[in-house]
Amino acid sequence: MRSLRGLSCFMFFVLVGTVSFAQEPNKDKESGIRGRVVVEPELLAATEGAVDEVVAAALRTPSYVRRPRGRRVHPVVASLPELQVVLQGEDTRADNAPPKTVVFEGHRFTPPQTLLTRPGPLAVENRHKTPITFTIGAETTTIGPGETKQLQLAVDKHVLTPKEFPYAKGQVTVLERGIALPVDDNGDIAFTQLVEGEYNVTVWLGTSLLYQPTPFRLPRGGLSFIDATVSANRVVTVAIKDASLQVAVPVAPIRPPPPPPPDPEP
Repeated sequence: MRSLRGLSCFMFFVLVGTVSFAQEPNKDKESGIRGRVVVEPELLAATEGAVDEVVAAALRTPSYVRRPRGRRVHPVVASLPELQVVLQGEDTRADNAPPKTVVFEGHRFTPPQTLLTRPGPLAVENRHKTPITFTIGAETTTIGPGETKQLQLAVDKHVLTPKEFPYAKGQVTVLERGIALPVDDNGDIAFTQLVEGEYNVTVWLGTSLLYQPTPFRLPRGGLSFIDATVSANRVVTVAIKDASLQVAVPVAPIRPPPPPPPDPEP
């Protein structure tokens, strides 16, 4: 026990903070980006929202479908799509993540909007009781009940429309080259290693661009921090800060508590 107390006398914490004075960054450090996304609780807790104009326009067209009497076919709401912070620029290499999946069930797509950060496959799962047929460019694909197939999508704005259900719309936007920054459940953007160069940051909700590209330059050995907020009405603010200038500041050492005072003599 005595050795532990002696060791604790030499322990100290290191406080890492941003300094305001100029400092030459370490050229041997890995350059990259990290950050934080704060979403208004009202939007964060929402699971559904109003259908977009593409779906609303399709629902206004006449269609002939079989349905049980008294059951509504037209959805008045749709599930909210994924919120993504996308980085485009010098070093946006493809990752090894599996392709995203959209599900066709109940005469609608879930999610209704999907963003792909680069050309590639999109998996479509058919949970309907009958086949569905898509035509993408010159290629026609039929997906049977309970089947999942991948559609190869090029850079463009696509609208998935089953031939059998023309009122059902699934929107897919494919970017030329980008990466979706990893954001955990707490809103923290994990460190992503990048090479020096010019980059743009955008924020998307499904296929809706909520925040226009914000350019910034990442120096060699530099670290940038993205501080983004998203309000309930989908207004986004983004600040990009230089987080590479950091120093270690020692603070007071941790010392063992003093021994208790002796008991008073009777």
